[in-house]
Amino acid sequence: MKNELNVESATKLAQAYIDKNSFPWIINKTSLSNQTFFDIYGYIWIVEGEIPSTGRTVVFIISDDKKMIELVLFGEDILDKISKTKPKLEISQAIKIAQSYIIKEDISAEIETPIRFYESVMDIRTFAWVINIKLPPSPIEFDGIALFISDETKSIEFTRNI
Repeated sequence: MKNELNVESATKLAQAYIDKNSFPWIINKTSLSNQTFFDIYGYIWIVEGEIPSTGRTVVFIISDDKKMIELVLFGEDILDKISKTKPKLEISQAIKIAQSYIIKEDISAEIETPIRFYESVMDIRTFAWVINIKLPPSPIEFDGIALFISDETKSIEFTRNI
């Protein structure tokens, strides 16, 4: 099977995300893996970087087939921690929780990618998923809602306007 991306193009995808969001992150290395990561199948590119102000790791998981960033991981040695303590949710399950929220709240919205995964975030002290949902244009002062999903409880712990 021929790869769609190479080291340079995978790194450029991650760098474009960093530049678009004006993040002061530094890319350290890029590697290819054929292991299933969460429920991303096929070849994936793992682009590892550092957040200099915190020393924490940021990792981009890029689908070779889709040529897009599927997931962004945050935490200290996050890849090692994921391999040792298997998260309870897969990406598709976290997305289903977000879709249920959209239906329950009866809002017109779409889920944005990439999905983010944290070692811990805000008041969630275990692995957590953050999924942004984009709302249609309106006079309201925000563009969407961030859903903070606990991997431990498999539920939305809180939301934040974005």
